[in-house]
Amino acid sequence: DKRDSRRQEAASNGPFANDRPAEFSLGARSPSAAGASAAAEAAAGVRGLAPFWPVIREWAVGSSLLTARIALILLGLMTGERLLNEFGLVRWLGRKLGFLMKFFGLPEEAAFLWVICNTLGLAYGAGVLRREVESGSLSRGAGDLLNHHIALSHSLLEDTLLYVALGVNALWITVPRLLLALAAVWGRRAELSLARRREAAGRRDCPR
Repeated sequence: DKRDSRRQEAASNGPFANDRPAEFSLGARSPSAAGASAAAEAAAGVRGLAPFWPVIREWAVGSSLLTARIALILLGLMTGERLLNEFGLVRWLGRKLGFLMKFFGLPEEAAFLWVICNTLGLAYGAGVLRREVESGSLSRGAGDLLNHHIALSHSLLEDTLLYVALGVNALWITVPRLLLALAAVWGRRAELSLARRREAAGRRDCPR
């Protein structure tokens, strides 16, 4: 008996005395605790998805209002253009901006669209430009030249005011863009002129 008691005492005080079953030494959770934790995590995930539909609803309402606003602005622009044409104000505007249009290599009838694209931007000006070309009020050649110009220089009013408010010099916003647009339009005109000359030379050289 004494020997057995000494062995038990040595085992309790030995180097492996702190070894315990896995559930005590590793801090393992019982099956019920693990299930409760998983349920709590799943509930948290569902709560995280709860704002999804309100966000979708807010996006749909905002997009609908934006679409309606764009449609109303385009309708107003087209109505205004019709009124300007009816009272001959488009030709008057073309004459007033005629020198500027010639300097940029654009026809006078593009003056109204040039003003729209540089005040309201391409989002509205492009729709009016397409309608004018499709209706025949503006020739395809004039529309092509204007398209080359406004692709490089548009929204001058809005962009200039925005960057000037940030401290940028207005000349660095307007002058380089206008010069690039000027070069693009006159380059396009030179390309078209050269193509016409080649076509005319080909017809002369072609035997009848």
